[in-house]
Amino acid sequence: MKLTVGQRVRIQDDAFEFGGVVGTIDFPPDGLLELDPQPWIGPFRYQKRKRETVLVYWVRFDEPADDGSGDGPYWGSEIVESDLQPIIE
Repeated sequence: MKLTVGQRVRIQDDAFEFGGVVGTIDFPPDGLLELDPQPWIGPFRYQKRKRETVLVYWVRFDEPADDGSGDGPYWGSEIVESDLQPIIE
């Protein structure tokens, strides 16, 4: 799946964080780019995990959302591609 800036998405209900949240693929905020050593390629980057490398996209949420652990609210987050469902309008 190839998602582009401006594309509307929904985070799957069973996602680790932000299940059911709706948002838009966007560029990550400048402050995040300065703090995080892993490079972004536009709206996505590859993130190394213990056993695999995954593709994550920056999603700007329509409404502030809790991450499921009581933290937040957040206006956006990086979300693993496999947890994203494109919204066909």
